[in-house]
Amino acid sequence: MSIRSTLAAAALLILALTLAAPAGAEPLASGKTTLTLSDGFFRQLKKHGVEIVQLRPAKVRGRVITLPVRGGQLESKSGAGRVNHRGGIGFRAGKRLVTLRDFSLDTVKRSLSAKLGGRRLIFAAASGLSSNRDGLGVDVFAKDLRLSEGAAAILRRKLGLPGVFASGRSLAASITGTQPAAVTVSSGTVSLALDPGFEAKLQSLEVTTAPFESATLLSGSPTTYSFAVVHGSLAPDLSSGVLVTATGLRLTQGDGSSAPRLLLAPLSLALDSRRVSSGFDARPSPPLAGPLGIAPLAAIGIAGGAVGVDSDGTVTMADTAATLEPYAADPLNEAFAKAKGKAPLFAAGEPFGSFAFTLQTG
Repeated sequence: MSIRSTLAAAALLILALTLAAPAGAEPLASGKTTLTLSDGFFRQLKKHGVEIVQLRPAKVRGRVITLPVRGGQLESKSGAGRVNHRGGIGFRAGKRLVTLRDFSLDTVKRSLSAKLGGRRLIFAAASGLSSNRDGLGVDVFAKDLRLSEGAAAILRRKLGLPGVFASGRSLAASITGTQPAAVTVSSGTVSLALDPGFEAKLQSLEVTTAPFESATLLSGSPTTYSFAVVHGSLAPDLSSGVLVTATGLRLTQGDGSSAPRLLLAPLSLALDSRRVSSGFDARPSPPLAGPLGIAPLAAIGIAGGAVGVDSDGTVTMADTAATLEPYAADPLNEAFAKAKGKAPLFAAGEPFGSFAFTLQTG
């Protein structure tokens, strides 16, 4: 195959995958689907001596089949997407055996497909589909799975049991519980309440704080600012994640266009390192340094239970104390204490304030 045709094939594959996944769908990491066979179908299987064989890691316990999730994508609000599974089941009648592997539930096409002899086919039509959020995960319910005509014809021919595998027969109801590989933050805010002691030091140097661009002042006692989150992603267990704002704070000493000022923006909060970073820009330049790049601003002490998830997927972090990082103390002293001919006032590890956030996911 030529390079041109290879690239064309790759482009078509990417396009197909993009079109197959609903907008906003999150990749799935884990979960399981539980199929509970209908009374009528289960009785027919027993009557004709048909055994349901588990193909690991799937499990069969009486009339209940459990299929582990191995991937797929679901849109958290609508439940639209596809859930792929590992393992499968077999139907054994005497010496005859038909196996079905790699089940896939498509909530858009309302179907449950599987591989039979290496060929994928629609195994059942799904009706009564519904979904709901379960924290950061999604649960999908199907009230009824009915055997497709194509699957029924193959099973009848291979097993020789026309009465058992009738087209349109009610097979089972299903419950699918899923957890995403990562969760996208669709909107939210991060707030910062300045520590009174830190703010008193600023005031002693005639430094005032103000919101930068779309940041807002929420309260004056303590001085609290709010910043909109423009990008964010979270691990399902909240052990890691990054939140980024486009805004921040402007600190200004005195009045006038030549007044020393330090811009702290954008802000970035990392759950795994428990650190808030910021862009630093000290003006006017010269004599101040100008853009200093992005560096750690504050360390946050996230205690157990500080971060939680509501059933609708809203993630919150209560006010969490933050201390000044070593890098942040130097620009503050250089911009404001030195300009007043004073010794450094700001030091690493001193209270900076407290951070909190409220996030909507999916």
